[in-house]
Amino acid sequence: LYNRAEIDKLFESIYDDFKNEGALSLWEQCKKEEIEYRQILQINLAQEINDIGLSVKQVESKVKNIKDDLKERDKQILDKIKDIQKERTLLSNIYFKSCTDMSEIEEGKIHLIVTSPPYYSGKEYENMTFGEYEQLLKESMQECYRILCCGGRLCLNISDIPNKDNEGFYPIALTIFPMMQTIGFKAIDKIIWKKDDPWHSNPQVKLADQQGKYRILPSTEYIYIFKKEGEREIDNATILQSSIKKEEWKQFVTGLWDINSVKSNDEHPAMFPEEIPQQLIKMYSYVGDNVLDPFLGSSTTIKACRELGRIGYGYEKNEKYREVIIQKLMTIQKG
Repeated sequence: LYNRAEIDKLFESIYDDFKNEGALSLWEQCKKEEIEYRQILQINLAQEINDIGLSVKQVESKVKNIKDDLKERDKQILDKIKDIQKERTLLSNIYFKSCTDMSEIEEGKIHLIVTSPPYYSGKEYENMTFGEYEQLLKESMQECYRILCCGGRLCLNISDIPNKDNEGFYPIALTIFPMMQTIGFKAIDKIIWKKDDPWHSNPQVKLADQQGKYRILPSTEYIYIFKKEGEREIDNATILQSSIKKEEWKQFVTGLWDINSVKSNDEHPAMFPEEIPQQLIKMYSYVGDNVLDPFLGSSTTIKACRELGRIGYGYEKNEKYREVIIQKLMTIQKG
């Protein structure tokens, strides 16, 4: 049952796939597990023969059945490895860790950053004090500055902190702009994102008992555009290949984007619509550019990157969204 030559042959047939993916440690682990499985299988059979005293025919019959099962297991191993390879391809350049440390990416490698950090609005993933929230923004933006190329843009979708339970309204710009300026970014533009009528998505806010103290239900968010000092040199062919159509340009440059928010946030509590990263990527990057989302969420930005001929990078602290990310990236439309 434990035939090392057969195992070697099986795994040699898929060696190149793992080598090309830079995943030889995974290949070695799969092979090690299979060797151990078959060794234990053989030991258990020998123990059974010794304890029960099986006849020669019984042993031959049992061995045949086990070998038939192993042939089927070989097919399952190959299918499993194909699934692993597919997942690795989908998750390439995606790191499940905090973006306060993006040491996997070297300085100046990223050409555009498109992201929507936590809003400090009480979402389930925002369990922190306001001081901790500011520190998260500061450390992540410092890392963004390090890995962004000279002349690169950072598009920051964020919202003011609403007045909840009469705790007070806070304009997030009071935190964002001094912080970004200290880091080295220069603010160059602002886009206002007009979402749905707010009373549709805020059923908990009732009309009754508000006379004289009506609460404003915000229907807009901001997209601030920051730039790192310096300029990029791009060849004319790349500029031509990346150019947007005149009708798109007329729509994008108004500075007021009327885009419905995501209707269902069942997969992730704060997804933004695909049009947001699509339009920002078209405006502020070129085909072949490296684009980063340090607060990846459900991977909307990377999906847009791959559909638009850019190379997407992302960081997501909560690995529980791994399957959500995989499922979204499987829906990519090319061309």
